[in-house]
Amino acid sequence: MVHRSAKYVVQPVLVPEVWIFVIDLQVEQPVHRAVHILRSMNPEILHTMKSGFHQEVRSNLSGSRVVLPV
Repeated sequence: MVHRSAKYVVQPVLVPEVWIFVIDLQVEQPVHRAVHILRSMNPEILHTMKSGFHQEVRSNLSGSRVVLPV
């Protein structure tokens, strides 16, 4: 599932037991707007992540992307 528009691309990445949404930071779309779009797409797959796990996953991603804790 990938949501595309003229200004941003939001693509979920599935890791064990947690959905993590990765937002391409090469665009200018505000993060809060992307969160709104994610929630409207599929609210039941949004989970709260522990900060340690969040940081671990972030370190494994490209520098142009950020893991969004939702």
